[in-house]
Amino acid sequence: MKDCSVWVPVQEHRCYGVVQYGFGYDADPGGYFLYSNLGESVHIRAECYDWFYVSKIEDEEEQGIIPKSYIHIQESNVIHQGDRDVIIPCSPPIIQEITDVLKEWHKLCIQHFLVRDQLFEAIRKNIEELHDCRKTIMCPNWTVEGLRQLRKRVAQTIDTGNNILKLDMTVRDEHGNPLNPNVTSVIQLFRQHQKTSEKLEKTSSVIGSISSLGMGIHSRHSQSLLITCEKITWKVVEECEIRFFLYDADEGKAFSEGVQVTLQANSVFLPCRFLFTDLGKRDEDRSRIFLIAYVVRIGPMEFREEMPKREVPFSQKTSNTQKIRRPWGVGARDITKIFEQAGPITPTGTEEDVTHLSFTPFAENNESLKMFLTKIIETPAVKDGEKGFLCSLSLISGTPAEIYEDQPLLLRGNPIIVRKMGFPEVILPNDIRNDLYVTLVSGEFHKGSKSTDKNIEVTVTAHSDNGTIINGIIFGGSGSSGMDQYKSVVYYHEHRPKWEETFKISLPMFLEQFSKAHIKFTFKHRSSRDSKDLTEKPFALAYVRLRLEKGTALPDGEHKPAMFKIDPKLYREKDVHYLQLPSTLSGGHSAKRSCPGLMWSPKDSFSIRTTLCSTQFTQNDHLLELLQWSTSLKNIADYEIQDEATRTTLCQILLNNLKKTLQNVAAVSGEEIMKFLPYVFNALFSILVESVESIMNELSSSANETPNAPLFQNHPMNENCDRPVFDCLIYIFGLILDHKFQNFKSVLNHYIEEEFSATMAYTKLSKELIYAISNPQPDKALKIMKSLEFFIKFIVRSFSIRLKLCQMDIGSDEGGSEIEAEFESSIESLFSAMGRLLATPELTFVNAQKGCLKYIPTIIDPLSTVFSERRLSELLVELIARVERGRIGIPKLTAIMDIVKSRLFQNSVSRTTLLPIVADNIKHHLPGNDEDLKRRSQEHAKTRSRNKVGKMIGLEAVEGHAIIPISETSKHSEETQKCVELLSEVMDILYSTDIGPTHPDISYMIHILLRDIIYSIGTIGVNDPMAGNMVAILMSLLRQMPPGLFSKFIYTFKADSTKTELFKFVNDALVVFKNLFSQCFFPAVWSEMILLENNILLAALEQFTETVKNDFVDPFEQIPWNNFFQCTVAFLTQESLQLESFSIVKRARVLSEYGDMRLRAAELIRQMWFSLGERKRIQFVPGMVGTFLDMALVPEPTLRRVAIPIFFDMMRCDFAQNSSFQQVEDELINRLVESIESGKGDTGFRDIFHETMVSSCENDHMGLRDSGLRMVDTVTKLLDHLLDYREVIDEVDSGSRMTCIVNLLDFSMEVGRKELYLRYLYKLHDLHVLSQNFTEAGFTLKLHSRQLEWTEDEVPHYLRSPKYPQLLTQVELKEALYKDIIQYFDDEAAKSWECAIDVCDELRQQYAEELFSYSQLPEILKHMANLYEKILKSVRFEPGYFRVGFFGKAFPSFLQDKIFVYRGRRSEKLNDFETRMLERFPHAELLRSLNKPSLEQRNSNAQLLQICNVDPVMNLDGNNKRMSGMKYAEESIRRYYRSNDVNKFIFSRPYHKEPKDPKNEFASLWLDRYTLWTASSFPGNMCWFPVIKESSIQVKPILFGIETLTEANEKLRTLVLAHSSNPNEDLGSLSLKLNGVLDPAVMGGISNYEKAFFSPEYIEKEPEDAGHILTMKKLILAQVPLIGECLRIHREKAPDSLKPLHQKLEERYDAFLNHLDEAYGDLGFNVRDMKDEDLQRDMERLQKKRLALNKKEERQKAHVITRNSDGMRSSNVGLSRSKSSFSSTLSVYSGFGQNKNTTTKSMASIPRSGIGHRRSTQGSFDEGVIGTGRNLFLLGSSMNKLTSIAGEENETSSSRNSSISSLQANPNRFSFALENRKSGQWMNNGNGDARNSGISISSTTETSSRNSMESREELGDDEPPSLIPPPLPSIPPPLPPKQKETTLPPDDHNPPALPPKKPPLNMEGRA
Repeated sequence: MKDCSVWVPVQEHRCYGVVQYGFGYDADPGGYFLYSNLGESVHIRAECYDWFYVSKIEDEEEQGIIPKSYIHIQESNVIHQGDRDVIIPCSPPIIQEITDVLKEWHKLCIQHFLVRDQLFEAIRKNIEELHDCRKTIMCPNWTVEGLRQLRKRVAQTIDTGNNILKLDMTVRDEHGNPLNPNVTSVIQLFRQHQKTSEKLEKTSSVIGSISSLGMGIHSRHSQSLLITCEKITWKVVEECEIRFFLYDADEGKAFSEGVQVTLQANSVFLPCRFLFTDLGKRDEDRSRIFLIAYVVRIGPMEFREEMPKREVPFSQKTSNTQKIRRPWGVGARDITKIFEQAGPITPTGTEEDVTHLSFTPFAENNESLKMFLTKIIETPAVKDGEKGFLCSLSLISGTPAEIYEDQPLLLRGNPIIVRKMGFPEVILPNDIRNDLYVTLVSGEFHKGSKSTDKNIEVTVTAHSDNGTIINGIIFGGSGSSGMDQYKSVVYYHEHRPKWEETFKISLPMFLEQFSKAHIKFTFKHRSSRDSKDLTEKPFALAYVRLRLEKGTALPDGEHKPAMFKIDPKLYREKDVHYLQLPSTLSGGHSAKRSCPGLMWSPKDSFSIRTTLCSTQFTQNDHLLELLQWSTSLKNIADYEIQDEATRTTLCQILLNNLKKTLQNVAAVSGEEIMKFLPYVFNALFSILVESVESIMNELSSSANETPNAPLFQNHPMNENCDRPVFDCLIYIFGLILDHKFQNFKSVLNHYIEEEFSATMAYTKLSKELIYAISNPQPDKALKIMKSLEFFIKFIVRSFSIRLKLCQMDIGSDEGGSEIEAEFESSIESLFSAMGRLLATPELTFVNAQKGCLKYIPTIIDPLSTVFSERRLSELLVELIARVERGRIGIPKLTAIMDIVKSRLFQNSVSRTTLLPIVADNIKHHLPGNDEDLKRRSQEHAKTRSRNKVGKMIGLEAVEGHAIIPISETSKHSEETQKCVELLSEVMDILYSTDIGPTHPDISYMIHILLRDIIYSIGTIGVNDPMAGNMVAILMSLLRQMPPGLFSKFIYTFKADSTKTELFKFVNDALVVFKNLFSQCFFPAVWSEMILLENNILLAALEQFTETVKNDFVDPFEQIPWNNFFQCTVAFLTQESLQLESFSIVKRARVLSEYGDMRLRAAELIRQMWFSLGERKRIQFVPGMVGTFLDMALVPEPTLRRVAIPIFFDMMRCDFAQNSSFQQVEDELINRLVESIESGKGDTGFRDIFHETMVSSCENDHMGLRDSGLRMVDTVTKLLDHLLDYREVIDEVDSGSRMTCIVNLLDFSMEVGRKELYLRYLYKLHDLHVLSQNFTEAGFTLKLHSRQLEWTEDEVPHYLRSPKYPQLLTQVELKEALYKDIIQYFDDEAAKSWECAIDVCDELRQQYAEELFSYSQLPEILKHMANLYEKILKSVRFEPGYFRVGFFGKAFPSFLQDKIFVYRGRRSEKLNDFETRMLERFPHAELLRSLNKPSLEQRNSNAQLLQICNVDPVMNLDGNNKRMSGMKYAEESIRRYYRSNDVNKFIFSRPYHKEPKDPKNEFASLWLDRYTLWTASSFPGNMCWFPVIKESSIQVKPILFGIETLTEANEKLRTLVLAHSSNPNEDLGSLSLKLNGVLDPAVMGGISNYEKAFFSPEYIEKEPEDAGHILTMKKLILAQVPLIGECLRIHREKAPDSLKPLHQKLEERYDAFLNHLDEAYGDLGFNVRDMKDEDLQRDMERLQKKRLALNKKEERQKAHVITRNSDGMRSSNVGLSRSKSSFSSTLSVYSGFGQNKNTTTKSMASIPRSGIGHRRSTQGSFDEGVIGTGRNLFLLGSSMNKLTSIAGEENETSSSRNSSISSLQANPNRFSFALENRKSGQWMNNGNGDARNSGISISSTTETSSRNSMESREELGDDEPPSLIPPPLPSIPPPLPPKQKETTLPPDDHNPPALPPKKPPLNMEGRA
């Protein structure tokens, strides 16, 4: 029994499946389910019990298990291609094609949808269309024709969709099936690609329905208009007729038949369809075309509205039997735009396709139809909502027969065919028509005895001459049945009716019946009363004959028949006496005017208009005379003529008349001749052969004598008619060649083959033809050449008939051989005459010569049936040879082309004769031999120069030469283009399998043309119009090359012992092949063509391999080998062969047809390389390193394993020659950098390179091991950095790119690659400039400048700047770089003036001491002075620093598990920085804690960011001279160095240790303090640096308190010194600070420290802190002199409004001193006598300095005012603002003495914004940062915080006042932080542990600087910023848990339950 726990491989035919239920989206505890969606294809690898082990077809890496019930297995075939298996499902080709296309489109559709592309809708429609087609094809009930149409529909949809998506083009045959390139000739494949491309360009981007398929694609001579009348929107109350027709508004008449639709009373209208045909170019050019619907009511004379039956009076209930046709209304719509549209209109039935014909009823004024149409046409169009007809229209190309063949679904339901009134522009031979269109125009009738005008009705009938009615030949319109009579409409009381009614009479087909027929018109008055109407009789009659007396049919035009009044008493309806009367009467006519019952009525008149459309009867007199020539001769027999002279005279007269008749034939219209074409030919050939004989026979028969044979046989008049007949034939043949009658060529051919029987015609035709060509007349000769084909066909047919008769020995004494010899002689004479014509140098015969060459090929096929093909070929060759080279080249090549296309070229014998002259003419005109192009190419440079000069000076011509576009000079001559077409045709024919052996022909073509073809391709460009055709020719020639022929061809070059020609040929071929591979000569979507090209050229390369290997080794020729390697590498690196970029379907198809051609090429390279000796291989080092690197970077493992060993071999060769492989290493690294940056290479290449090279080095025994391994390690690390850089190179944010570039810089410096170092240094510089990081850009340039010396030495090539390539000495370049660096540092966005001063100082030193360039010293010194002034007077903001940790595997490798310190942007706060980082990494998440991430988080497939503030630690290195005097520096200077030139940072995390004192939290408040060291100091060449060292310590609560007190004292000291140095310093900050220290309201001041650390319990518990306690007490005592000095300053400066506040502060100070006396008296200090001597010295120093500056200013007042006028103006403005704002803030303190509690509370609530809860926009807390250099909080209350801020920002005094004003306006702004702090929740997370609470306790300095920077941005640089922070954001709710996405199957198709168990994944037993 089979073990169910072992996976068993499945059989190959069961290895393909489709997922039919989504699976794997629920919990997967095992982790080995395959997540799959409905419809995905999977490769079934193994099975076990109820499970399949599968992988996805599109991604083999995705593998897992899935239940068997979830998979639908489909039969498949497996193709094994190396390591991969290609699975091809077994299904019908069209179904598989649809499936593959849908899979490919689906992915692209999603991409277009995501980017909201306009193409999405077009793709979606095509996808839906294919889905519908697939469903339809799967249905079994399809007819063959229906399936063929559906396949065309599918092919059209696929091709259109692929064209929209720019996918590969599929070429198809006429049935819509893809062409197989293996059996199709290259030329045909190329042409089909061209046709498909042109077709897709013309087709609209989206094809909406089947109705548009095929429309507008073929250019046809006829158009058809399909109209579907959907419904009518008016009620049919009586029987009516609707007649639709097309109407020309300008001509005022209809030009089509009418469609007659009859409706019964109260009936429902059913949709009807009709097709107007025969519409041509003339109809499309009509300016106004209308669709008319003419409605006629049939019923009583007067119309009455229908009444309900119960209301109808009894007297009206009698039935009315009147059937009078009354005009009712007209519907009209302009449809001209339909004919103007470029494309067809699809009859989809949608609203946009519907046309509304508004219905307008006739008025009661008897208005005529024509006048009524004119009126409604000129009126504005009515709205669609009114009464009328709803019709949909579609213009379709083709006749009804063509539409039925191409698009039968369009004509479903058999619409009514409506013909045009007249013949179409192109008459078809089978178009038999015999119609007479009669239009009743108008009439005028006398009232007679009546008092009112008559209601006249015209009745039309057709009669024979005996009065019999010809039944059923009258039609009111198309769609109606034949009638015996037609009745006109009746106008009420109108004696001048204008009907304009048209009806059709189908004429009798027989001449006898037609000759006796006539049309009869009877006129009758119709009474409005039924009873009276029944008694009415006709009152008048008229008639017209269909055939005139001379035998012609009734002519077209208007006729006025004679009106005869009827006597009802004598007239009988069946009488035909009226035929004795004339049908028309002209003035003075004396004919009989009356007969019994009829009398001419001169007062009445009647007119009609007729149009004959007949192929049976003619209206032309001359044509009738020709056709009746034999009849005229028979009439002579009626006369008895005995005299011979009389007969001769009569014969002469008859011949003259005959010649005149023949001459008149040229005046007959072409339409008339085409109607009677066979009869015309019969008459002409009868005259040609028997003219005189017939005349004499008739004359002799009239005299009852036997004709005298010699009389007419040798009569000189015998030839008089030959030439006129010949001229008539030329005229008729010319008509047939006209476009309008081109379809009658088939009629002519049918006549020749079936009806023509003149056996002796060939002798006379040959004679006349030879004579006309031998004695040419220019115009006539051209006409003869055009008709040459028809003459030869008649000659050949006549000769064939006679030859058969001779072979039967009937009526001839001559033998067949003599006749054949005579015929051959006449043909040779004909060719000789044409040869003489072609050789004539006279220019007047050029057109005739061109015509001769053009039409000679047309006689080949008919002549070859009776003439030797070999001899005919020889004659043609002689004929073409008569044309001089250089004359009429295009016609000559065209003639050769036609000869090649003829059947003659398909015969191997005649082809051997023709091929030399064909090849010779081709060779002469190939692009490489195009003399005209060469001449124009020589003028190319001159033209280019003229164009350049002309553009510069703005002239149209230079030196008399017009400015010619350059493109015009590169066009090939027409002869060259025709030559390429000819060569294509030759190669296409030679590919055929039914033309006999072609190997000799191919061999001849290769020997003669191969080299020229290759050379020609080398001379043309990719964009040349002939490029694709030439490449296709080359492919065809190489493809058809017989085995062994190439070696024979190469042998022909070896006659030259120097091998010069062979050398040139091989190099030319390889260079051309390389160009073909590197520059695709075909569009990228022509994948089939490109793949076939590669397959053919690869086979050719294999042939060249042997030639290069055998002929260029000894002696060794490097150039062919080099070209071979480059050509082959170009082949396998071309984009069209990179299978990895193909879709699954395309990849499978390519592998199944061609395999991986790259592997074949790689094997060629390997064999050729190692076939060379080491001394020869060294010649390719290092030149071929880059070439082979391109090969190795192709993402194919097998190919890489072939290419990489070549690198090691190059290393060995280089090492053996130079004892080093430095050349190979340098070239490899340089090319590798370029290749990786261009997108080549991947980690797979790195792995294989490392594995292969390490293995090779370790196994080497030549001493390469150690150095080789070092090189491999270097290249591998470089690859890692390059791949990291390429991965982020397209990111919008430049941060990752900068990081990767810095890594590359470090690596380059490490390995000593200076050229690589400089390459990426400037990339980093450009990124900094683009990001406006000018400080970093300056430091980046410093890296370059440090590598240069102040010498005149030349700059090494690897140190040259791309920015200054013209500077060649180091001193020049270094100076230029320094100036750029200074400019960057001095930029407004950088403000790094200290850095600029350092650079300036170095420049100054060089100018002064080394270069002695004193001329530049003043400028540099002035610049330095300006920089110092900016440092002292300009406002700069301290940058923030942020610690960022990157954790998770989803980050790039260069960021994973690394920590960086970032320098923030200007005014950037933590929240802003977090937002910026999240924008850079949109998929990242912020960690809510600063705890070290767990191992699970580090290894997760996520992006986790850990961000917090860090404080810089000022560099106080004793060795730094600058820092030694920092103690006495200005505050602005010290502030700069606190945050710059730093590489050490700290941040702290506060937390409480248990037990926590609820009354005094300071006793348990600990700090975790972290110290970070970065790789470089800030600022530097980056805005961030990695952390290279990190340490942490724990800070005890008492130490934390000491730090806080120290910072508070420093703040007080800073305030005192600020007021000492600047008497105008703002007092607001000092007031706030003093109030916070002396009157603490929230934190309790120093009392909390005393309670926490000075208690006996604490001293007993922590005895080791005794020293710390003493230090803290000293710090508290140290505040006494500081506060005293502050009060002194406050006392001196305080205005009256602040006196109450000051008084309160004095009181609090006394209380503070009393407390100190009591608490710290044991220390031995007198508190009230304490002084700070250092403070006093500093104050004195500042006062002296201020006095010195004042004196200096007085001495240089004028200079100072001039230089600093702008700055003083700004200062004054700021000072005035400060004074005004300060006075407004005094009200804050005005109530201190009155309401202490209120004042204290409001003041205490100010600073809590700095320490309260702060949430980021991502929902995480800011981790607090507390540093030794910054305040957490100050003693007493948060008033100290504002004081601290004020102390730091002493130079922006006005901002402090504005902050107080803001505080007054928003007194409750910070109450949230205050309440939290009071409740004890501001530092805990609920359980007393602050480590994970997410609390942010920010540095006061940081908070203030952030707020000030924000305000600065809002107010501008000139406006001092406000220091009041913005309100805190509300705390967002916690994020919801992340949900997994699930895909559920539809409710109505739920999947089956999962199998009960799943076996373990032990794949035992797998193949």
